[in-house]
Amino acid sequence: MRKTSTIEEHSASRLTPSTPWRIKSFSIKDGYTIEVIFNDGTQGVFDLENFIHKENSGVFRHLQNYKKFQEADLVYGVITWPGNIDIAPDALYRLAKDSSVGEKLLVN
Repeated sequence: MRKTSTIEEHSASRLTPSTPWRIKSFSIKDGYTIEVIFNDGTQGVFDLENFIHKENSGVFRHLQNYKKFQEADLVYGVITWPGNIDIAPDALYRLAKDSSVGEKLLVN
């Protein structure tokens, strides 16, 4: 199952975050991989499997249940999950900017 979300779906009062590292849209691909497009058009494909399944994954351990992972949503330019879990869009942005186009990035 693939999920896609865009920032327009969650723009309260028509406010749209404009910083370049905010996420404009994302989709869940196979496994724990997400494809992200940032406000400035930068794109990245991120493999979160190792990050979520490592021994000290903290709150992200809840996403080891793949059905929970698939509940990802986009709120004000940030990918979020139920339980107040989110992943820092600025960190993903830095990884995407420092990589080759089309390269699948491992998030540790």
